[in-house]
Amino acid sequence: MKYKIARKDGNRNAQLSGALDETFEKASDELLARLGDGHVVFDMTGVTRINSIGYHQWVRFLKALSAKATFELEACSVELLAYVNLLPVLSFASRVTSVRIPYVCKHCGKAVEPSFQLEEIDEGGATRPLICPGCNGIMEAEVSVPSLLAFRDAEGG
Repeated sequence: MKYKIARKDGNRNAQLSGALDETFEKASDELLARLGDGHVVFDMTGVTRINSIGYHQWVRFLKALSAKATFELEACSVELLAYVNLLPVLSFASRVTSVRIPYVCKHCGKAVEPSFQLEEIDEGGATRPLICPGCNGIMEAEVSVPSLLAFRDAEGG
């Protein structure tokens, strides 16, 4: 797991990249020390793979961070949300602010994975219509959006 930290709008933005796996423990100690207190925005776009060991370490990391800072999680992938849905409270599901949803064009097969703010997705899972950049057809979600966002019900949000 690699990361970059930058300041933006008074926050620390941590852009994560690579696998969230057993190697995260080493990176997490250093990352925790570098983040300090205040507010942190995690950009999860670059997270390529997650396994159960890495996710366990991630939750421990977030628990330690929550003792000294506030944070939010942006651009969460389907894989990350699968874990979040298992244990929403322990996973800090209330800190998820945006999600990436895979879409595919039924006409030409083009696939995209745009990021949506949670408030852009209604309770039924509907998002704004997506137009295929390849053929101008209407794209459809490849996953059940309500299932993907089940953590919202568990969190009361």
